[in-house]
Amino acid sequence: MKLEPLRCPAAGRDAENEKMLCFYFNRRVTDDEMRYLHAVMRQAAAYSPIIDGQPGKQTT
Repeated sequence: MKLEPLRCPAAGRDAENEKMLCFYFNRRVTDDEMRYLHAVMRQAAAYSPIIDGQPGKQTT
């Protein structure tokens, strides 16, 4: 089965957990895509901008 290319048209905050972000996709994300997206987010978090006077910290 050929999947439609994955797109992420929106992102938002979780109303009940301030540490959680929600990403919305155009279709169900496969397990392989989820693992890849997790790795990308870990890298992005490691290089996050300075917040409250503290640089982002590597959390591998």
